[in-house]
Amino acid sequence: MNQWVDLFRVLANEDRLRIFYLIIHCQQRLCVCEIVDALGLPQYQVSKHLRLLRQAGLIQGERQGRWSYYGVSPGERVEGVAQFLEQAITPDTFAKELANLKQRLTLRRDGRCVYIQQTNQRGGIR
Repeated sequence: MNQWVDLFRVLANEDRLRIFYLIIHCQQRLCVCEIVDALGLPQYQVSKHLRLLRQAGLIQGERQGRWSYYGVSPGERVEGVAQFLEQAITPDTFAKELANLKQRLTLRRDGRCVYIQQTNQRGGIR
């Protein structure tokens, strides 16, 4: 029971929920700088949230050169949480973030991130 309490405690933070939602909705690994640009949050905050999501077993990370990519952890528990969130959260809830991410993903080359964060001071992509 404690594992479920801990898991939902991690997701109770709006920024972590937004990050996890982007990762499950996108259905591909995302680079830290892509998440930063999609959400308009400072890199250090995104990294902290990613660490907590990883510790909760919701996501897993992979380093490729200077970039770190994060995707959904395999397993029934995480799959169940992802399905629940997909049903519970209406598409317009994170529409802005998803649009920012979609725009940011167009900068990839050969399916990889090649640009470091482009978020301006007020959020959003320059």
